[in-house]
Amino acid sequence: MKHLKRLASMLLAMVMVLAMAMPVMAADAGKITVSNALPGKTYTIYKIFDQENYNAEGQGSYKVADEWKGFISNPDLNKIFVVDESGYVGFAEGKDSASDVAEFAKNALAYAKENNIAPAGSKTAETTTAETTTVVFDNLAMGYYLVDSSAGALCALDATTAEVEVTEKNDEPTVDKEVEEASASIGDTVNYKVTITAQEGAENYVLHDTMSKGLTFNEDVKVTHMRGTDKVADLAAEDYTVTLGENGATGNGVAETFKVDFSKYCAKLEPGDELVVTYSATINSEAEVTLTEENQAKLTYGNDHETETDTTETKNFSIPVYKFGVEDEGSKGLAGAEFVLTNTSYTSVDEAAKNAMAFKNAGNNVYFYNSDRDNIDEASLTTVIKTPEDGKFIIKGLAAGTYYLWETKAPDGYNQLKEAVTIVIGDEGKITVNDKEFIPATDLNGEEEAMVQVENKSGVNLPSTGGIGTTIFYIVGGVLVVGAAILLIAKKRAR
Repeated sequence: MKHLKRLASMLLAMVMVLAMAMPVMAADAGKITVSNALPGKTYTIYKIFDQENYNAEGQGSYKVADEWKGFISNPDLNKIFVVDESGYVGFAEGKDSASDVAEFAKNALAYAKENNIAPAGSKTAETTTAETTTVVFDNLAMGYYLVDSSAGALCALDATTAEVEVTEKNDEPTVDKEVEEASASIGDTVNYKVTITAQEGAENYVLHDTMSKGLTFNEDVKVTHMRGTDKVADLAAEDYTVTLGENGATGNGVAETFKVDFSKYCAKLEPGDELVVTYSATINSEAEVTLTEENQAKLTYGNDHETETDTTETKNFSIPVYKFGVEDEGSKGLAGAEFVLTNTSYTSVDEAAKNAMAFKNAGNNVYFYNSDRDNIDEASLTTVIKTPEDGKFIIKGLAAGTYYLWETKAPDGYNQLKEAVTIVIGDEGKITVNDKEFIPATDLNGEEEAMVQVENKSGVNLPSTGGIGTTIFYIVGGVLVVGAAILLIAKKRAR
């Protein structure tokens, strides 16, 4: 049993803390104090061995508690202890490494949960104004205890003295999520980076990601292990497991889209190490409804504990347009105009029309951007936008950027615009047209002042053949003939 003290020192180094054997003449009840406990975290203890006796050198006699006999007798789960013919526990030769102990503790906790083994005690550390928070388990039968922290640290305790203090050296791991694209168009790729900062006793790290309906996960996870500014390794496929959620690769905003399990890699992490996880998603047609795409990430760790959720947003914006002419009573919406939109400046309307962006006509004069310009089908995709009776339409699903609205056909009786209307969408969705900035309407019920106003000048009423151009000569000629007749009559009377 002298090896138990050796095990204790190893566990202390890993925040798996071992206490020492209680003398026979000492109190028959022990006390375990967890100092520096983390508020809100749960600490649970299990008694694995019963202690029969001990001596002044710290050697003791232990037998397996009844509920743990199945675990200790399973060589796949227990690799560090052996039981002799009399039922006493001993240390297996050469099975006292830190990794052996960590595996034993992990397997023991899993066994306890699977077999509903009742803990000897369980307490949640409460927030305190003191410098440290403590959790105390007292009136314990003497024995060998396993202490589990929901923060991820496993503390093994050999209660061989009446009072033992163990120190929680963990902290909660953190998750920081970033998105490269603050805005994106339908069909665009959005790139994400999640940085997981490991803490002491890293265990059972699982990253959970939930995407909104307008995002489709591209199943392209890559992971890099960083230690400070140095790269430790690019993780191989066997170092972690990616599992899709119940909705597959397409998000639904409710169930998680996928998870990345790092449990088998956690033993290689040191406090402060970072796992940098990168992946991407595509803005899908559901963005027609959502307009702002959210992606949430959180980390579960230790004993079913989890971090706060970190959320990123990627927006897509709208361009509302009001096509009008000016009459005596004010502006009037014009029907029959045709437009195309480009995100590149061209030198002519014809060139712009050949390279126009494609849209899905959703009806009610609403058009959604679609990146698949190569598959134009009038029934589903179009490059031409036509104005209705009130002259209003709206284009949705666009990233921030500069766009050019070209009129390819003017309303009947009006002059066609030869230059494009330059429209700049800012990062927050504000629109600038000719140095005028405004917050655009998100639907067609908004005020006309909140729309991109495109005016057409009416044409002139030119004379037609046989019209006013020749009529004026007939009138003048007629006047001259009548005048001549009057003059002739007047002269005859005078004679």
